[in-house]
Amino acid sequence: RHDGSKFWAGLRTKPVDLADRTLGTIWIVSDIEDQRAVRQQLEWSATHDALTGLANRNAFEQQAQRLVATRPGSLPAALVFLDLDRFKPVNDTAGHLVGDLMLLTVATAIAAHVRTGDLVARMGGDEFALLLEDCPPDVAMAIAEEVRRAVTEVAVPSTHGPLSVGASVGVAALQADVATVNDWLQAADAACYAAKSAGRDTVRAAPMDRRSAGGA
Repeated sequence: RHDGSKFWAGLRTKPVDLADRTLGTIWIVSDIEDQRAVRQQLEWSATHDALTGLANRNAFEQQAQRLVATRPGSLPAALVFLDLDRFKPVNDTAGHLVGDLMLLTVATAIAAHVRTGDLVARMGGDEFALLLEDCPPDVAMAIAEEVRRAVTEVAVPSTHGPLSVGASVGVAALQADVATVNDWLQAADAACYAAKSAGRDTVRAAPMDRRSAGGA
């Protein structure tokens, strides 16, 4: 631009006269910043949750599929599934705007307590998931517990006073008998259900495959 700043442009050329190329070339430069911004927004929306800015379920499952498909080189890895406890009363008592604020605050808390490179996703509603690469089961359990604790410390102000939630957390290591991403997710979801059945606001691990664990 005249002020020296750069911009994305589309460039087209055509000769002044097709029969006589010595007459020169016409160059047409079009500012495509707006089109590029729209395309980037569409690309971002395809892989991210609009409310929290976290990865969405589609992006999460794509990354999980990569780990399932590249075993055993992708081992160890773990999937952590979180279902918020006591979230419905937040919506019922304070309304959906406060509920959205709670989800956004929880998302921030979760992202602040994982390792660099771990993938955090909102799977839908009040469900979140972590994809932990190069992560042994004991480390995955420690991360899950740290995230659970961080969620319980969240407090969102409202006209009804500070509101809080908890998290039931399931952890599933990637194992030899996991055939699909759906199997892996189901294992983590079952562990999360076990956490809820145990009284909520706790962490449970899916049973280990003895062959993956080195058992007989």
